[in-house]
Amino acid sequence: AQTMVDMVAEGIRRIGPERISTIHFVGESYGGFLAPATAVYAFENGRFRVESVLSVSVPFHIGNAIAALDGMADEHETAFFEGGCGSLMQNFLRTVGFLFEVFS
Repeated sequence: AQTMVDMVAEGIRRIGPERISTIHFVGESYGGFLAPATAVYAFENGRFRVESVLSVSVPFHIGNAIAALDGMADEHETAFFEGGCGSLMQNFLRTVGFLFEVFS
């Protein structure tokens, strides 16, 4: 949740907080578990306020979802750590900012 809050806060900084009227989270599967946890963490730490959260198909046993995600992360570890996760995130945030500019 802390990492997600940091990512959203960086997106808000790049877009400009004055251009964002509300924040809504939508999460599916493990994201459905993570979305409300992230919203609470952001609110409790005074980073930003999430207007609404929609969680879809939250895993019945969260341990199974975490194990599956860990397995996928292990499979693709070199793509992120050797290739640099930071550059992927920069590109993602640039794309979000560009799309915001196009559609606003």
